[in-house]
Amino acid sequence: MKTAVFPGSFDPVTVGHVDVIKRAARLFDRLIVAVSVNTEKKYMFSAAERLEMLRRSLKDLENVEVSSYTGFTTDYLAAVGASYVVRGLRGASDFEYEKMINSAYKTADPTVETVCLFSDGAKDFVSSTVAREFIIYGKDLKNVMPAAAIEYLKEIR
Repeated sequence: MKTAVFPGSFDPVTVGHVDVIKRAARLFDRLIVAVSVNTEKKYMFSAAERLEMLRRSLKDLENVEVSSYTGFTTDYLAAVGASYVVRGLRGASDFEYEKMINSAYKTADPTVETVCLFSDGAKDFVSSTVAREFIIYGKDLKNVMPAAAIEYLKEIR
């Protein structure tokens, strides 16, 4: 069984994340979308809220699980029996960052493979940072976040 992990902060989940997740789900038998929890980082949403937004947004994807972890990503991969990391690329700056992260993964565990999926061109501008700005300034979220996550925000805010 080919298992992959798509790690990220997902603060909040975006339509770009969901696009990459749906495409990655077709490539692997099991895809774990893993919310990284870094106690040193300040998030807009709690880990529980980020997990719930993801669960609601991905509920129709049968081979996709949502989880969270702390610590180094390759340690989490080993714990869940995954050999692949999925990452999304929007542009050249993402490529340079992901190349550096891949090198760190390979140094920690040479057996881990990183699979990068390019974003849908129409979603290149979408990031969690943009979504947070839209939330802060009361902008329409329909082209930035999945509908299920927007509905959840209405419940908690």
